[in-house]
Amino acid sequence: MKQIKQFRVTSLADLEMVSDWLSVRLKQGDCLGLAGPLGAGKTTLTQSLAARLGIREAVDSPTFTLRQSYPATHLTIKQLVHYDFYRLLSTAALAELGLADDWAQPQSLLVIEWVDKFPELLDQLSYLVTITLNKTFGNFPSLQECPSHSSGSSLLECSQFAKVLLDSKNDERIITIQTGKDQ
Repeated sequence: MKQIKQFRVTSLADLEMVSDWLSVRLKQGDCLGLAGPLGAGKTTLTQSLAARLGIREAVDSPTFTLRQSYPATHLTIKQLVHYDFYRLLSTAALAELGLADDWAQPQSLLVIEWVDKFPELLDQLSYLVTITLNKTFGNFPSLQECPSHSSGSSLLECSQFAKVLLDSKNDERIITIQTGKDQ
């Protein structure tokens, strides 16, 4: 894999710039791998990217469901398939989840959190995004943490809450993007 871009991220607005950069490069049939420690912001990046694909429903971490798909209204990408490999122990589980079938869908974008648990997949990725914590340890806030999220707050209100929370933590992440096959 070849490193093509690196971002210094200290706020949700910075993270959204990463999503903007990715969203104009990703195309149907791509697979985006996400790597980084627990709480680094993999799901938050996926949520931001999903918004750019026109996905209106809440995008949650599929840590327990392992796989979640969302219809997209993007010009070419019609579905986001979101995987979380955190709890997977073997490559046999990948087949059971239907990863090969999802990978073969030409109008889908696959996003795989914890892809680095299975190094044999890295060469097959379109892009690998590695998030490194650079200062104090802390988690990116999720839109689900918005105190009034369940009471019907708008996405904008919750994202503003997340931005304030993130900015107050003064955390810094280095996001490195590498290209894989066919890029």
